[in-house]
Amino acid sequence: MKKLVLFAVAAIAITFASCGNNAAQNAEEAAKKTADSLAVEAAKLQEAAAAQSDSLVNAADSLVQEVKAEVK
Repeated sequence: MKKLVLFAVAAIAITFASCGNNAAQNAEEAAKKTADSLAVEAAKLQEAAAAQSDSLVNAADSLVQEVKAEVK
């Protein structure tokens, strides 16, 4: 009878161990997906910031040209 109880306990322990492993893998995959999506969003924001800074530089250059033209 003791062996049967020990076998049941071992089976339950193995079941719980395997379920916990899946949760850890799922959490790791979710963390990777989140990191990937954050990297994509950061790249998009960087491109937008670069385009906006180029636009501001062009606007400043045109203002400088206008001022120079008025001063002459």
